Amino acid sequence: MTRAGWLALSTIIVIYVAVSSYAALTLPLPGTADAPDHLDYIYQVSIGQLPATEGHLLFPERGGRQFASAHPPVYYALMALIAGGHLPDDLPSAVALIRSVNIAFGTVTLLLIARFGWMVGGRSRAMLSVGTTAIAAVSFTMIRFGAEIYNDMFLTLVTTAALLMTAEVILRRPTWMLAIGLFFTAALGMGTKATFVITLAVCGGAIGLHSLITWRSMRTRERLPRMALTIAPTVVGIAANAWFYLRNADLSGSWYRSTPKSPVFDRAPRTTGEVLTDPEFWFVPLLRYVGRGTSEFAQTALLVSGLVIGALLLVTLIAGTRRIASARLRPDARRAVLFLALVFHVVGHYAAQLSHANGYGALNFRYFMPATLALAFIIAVGCVLLGRAGMVTIAAATAALGLLNAISVTVYAASMRNIEGYSVTLPAALVHQNGLSPWLALVCAGAAVAACLTFTVASSLLRSEPQTVNSDQRTRI
Repeated sequence: MTRAGWLALSTIIVIYVAVSSYAALTLPLPGTADAPDHLDYIYQVSIGQLPATEGHLLFPERGGRQFASAHPPVYYALMALIAGGHLPDDLPSAVALIRSVNIAFGTVTLLLIARFGWMVGGRSRAMLSVGTTAIAAVSFTMIRFGAEIYNDMFLTLVTTAALLMTAEVILRRPTWMLAIGLFFTAALGMGTKATFVITLAVCGGAIGLHSLITWRSMRTRERLPRMALTIAPTVVGIAANAWFYLRNADLSGSWYRSTPKSPVFDRAPRTTGEVLTDPEFWFVPLLRYVGRGTSEFAQTALLVSGLVIGALLLVTLIAGTRRIASARLRPDARRAVLFLALVFHVVGHYAAQLSHANGYGALNFRYFMPATLALAFIIAVGCVLLGRAGMVTIAAATAALGLLNAISVTVYAASMRNIEGYSVTLPAALVHQNGLSPWLALVCAGAAVAACLTFTVASSLLRSEPQTVNSDQRTRI
């Protein structure tokens, strides 16, 4: 990658760390609606037990269902090792540590996304790497849940790693290290959240489909390892965590729930048909790339998100169609399979959203968070096909989405503290109310603005590069 590419990628990381850190600094303790459930789970694991389905040991005054109890304990055990020693006496320190770790997870996730774009991008690899990473970095879910204590950020990291290793298997060849990595991520992913089964299905399906397409041209000694990687990671992931999902089934009758479906707050129950006929269900990724914040800000968020993401998706559709029609874009079988895998990864998370939304659930962009790589790739690839003009467009979209999501987390934090109105001193006041220096808000804002300006210049200098011969000589399976 050229110096301009490295500079652009570095500034994306700065933008993400600055905005997500700002979100963490302004958010009151312990966090958003379900944060106490996740923090209680961490505390209970730190004292050697799993949470019950009702009640919260860390927050005795908080009754009702323990919503996080449906999730396996891998993430919570990791956070218990890092921050469990501060609980229950030093809640602020524990929350600060966990939020910092999640921001670090988000940063590593973005680096993996950049690597994926570089691997599949061909001559446009620098632009695809930078463009996809930029769009991912300013997603509301990456910012909000990077700055939270939920398990979604860790799940997204593991999911992105699994997709990247799948791409390595398809674009190059299976190796012992890749096989071990896929087994490890399978166990971690299924040990974090049940929806990781979607990623296992997509990765296994992609490897299997590519193996079938290239069967005749494939070396004989590669056939068995490739076919084994179609199903073996799924078997390992499920087997390693079967005990927990059997426990869920015993408690609720469902392997991915700890309690049967029952009324939640004042939500009206909805059937699967009602969810499917709700237009908002189909447009969740389009309309919620910017966080809604408060009811007053929601319309602005929906409008900007819809316009920006809708325009970028339209560019992808038009640019891709024109390139294919003019025979200027002819992806090989490997890249075609990977693109199809990303599409099905998004489709799979629509299924997860449908499962959650029927009954007493709700529509939530958070359930698409593991598909961040797939969504960002599909959104950004059209602009990449346009070259420099497209990269300038991505830079403008990155600045707009980053700014709007910063405003979103600000107004939401203010509403949690019952502060009405908005002023330039509000961010500093919110940070101060968390017992921190108000100057931290200014540092985050200054870093984000400077990085956005630098990214705009650096991204405009990117161009297509000549292909290089892969000299990877790793040992095959």
